[in-house]
Amino acid sequence: MRVRNWDLAVIEWATGLRGVPFVWGRTDCGTLVREMTILIYDRDIFAGIRRWKSARGMESAVEKAGGVSSIFDAVGAEVGVRFARTGDVMVRPRGCPLTGLDSVMPVADGHVVVATPGEPLQLVPLRQLAVEVRIWRLDA
Repeated sequence: MRVRNWDLAVIEWATGLRGVPFVWGRTDCGTLVREMTILIYDRDIFAGIRRWKSARGMESAVEKAGGVSSIFDAVGAEVGVRFARTGDVMVRPRGCPLTGLDSVMPVADGHVVVATPGEPLQLVPLRQLAVEVRIWRLDA
């Protein structure tokens, strides 16, 4: 069950991330999605996936969990891009420039939080990135 005012909490959280430095295990794309879901559900719906502190650790955790699609299929369903809303997760196939794995981005108020190694976090309008992406609506 989602907590009261989860959507406002996610928007405020995402807005506050703009300009924050990228750090594996703290502000990488997967960790940001995990943190967003904790705001929504007040619990870690990905507790079965170990946390990481490096690109290799993230790759290993995602591979062990069966890949990005398997992870999100277990806790939600894919929806059309035009139906994306706050709390959804955008997945860009092979979007991580460092690992070549799918990149995941929290959706908040028509924007996505973009985490790129070596760059500060950005809040980018979803419509600018909505080419060859998939959207998952989580329902844990």
